[in-house]
Amino acid sequence: MSEGSVVLSHQLASDSVLERSEYYAEFLRPLDIRYAVGSNIIKVTAGR
Repeated sequence: MSEGSVVLSHQLASDSVLERSEYYAEFLRPLDIRYAVGSNIIKVTAGR
């Protein structure tokens, strides 16, 4: 993920793929989580 980028959950997996996954059934669904947003605000490298 590049610095300053934002990713929405549907960009990683479609709703139909997510709903069929074990991860969704056993972890996300019991927590009532379906959509998420992720970002990388600043990229830190060694020696910086």
